[in-house]
Amino acid sequence: MLTKMKLSKVNNVLTNNIYANFRFLSEENFGDVSKLYEEVSNSMDNKNWLKSRDHAGLKKTVDNGGFIIGCYVGLDLIACALCDVPSIKDLELLSSLGVSVEDFKSTYISGFVMVHLMYRGNSLQSKLLDLRIDIAKSQRKKYILTVAAVDNIHSINNILNKGFEFKTQQENEYGILRNIFLKDLFPCDENE
Repeated sequence: MLTKMKLSKVNNVLTNNIYANFRFLSEENFGDVSKLYEEVSNSMDNKNWLKSRDHAGLKKTVDNGGFIIGCYVGLDLIACALCDVPSIKDLELLSSLGVSVEDFKSTYISGFVMVHLMYRGNSLQSKLLDLRIDIAKSQRKKYILTVAAVDNIHSINNILNKGFEFKTQQENEYGILRNIFLKDLFPCDENE
């Protein structure tokens, strides 16, 4: 387990004594991720905000050195997020943002975040971003890149509140305009 967090509400009703456990996910949890994706996607007005990941895509994330964090209440996955290592197709984008070729392998690309509708309002998206930042720092990564749809104000505010810098806008492969943000994890590195 990575950490534990007390939840303040379930389905917008104040609650006591409900705790969420955050942990790394592996292939045995991918069915939970798929189930959560379906539940979250079905509850969204704008389905373009959330990119689907199939079993093979999740496995590739983990096998290539990325990670997936899940948040469970009991046996139910209520939120999750992932970080990928950049692929060669990301080199041009990262370079255009000022990430050197040397720092390419020292970068994570923060992927989707999903929070079940019943558990929204507990700052789970923010907590998952904090955990990804902490893990990246513990691995001495220099940067995290993340994206948010231009009309997803809640996600944009969470990202900016964590110290990410807006860099540019770009359409993804589905034609959705997204804001691209970058965070330098060690802006004044003590080793310099």
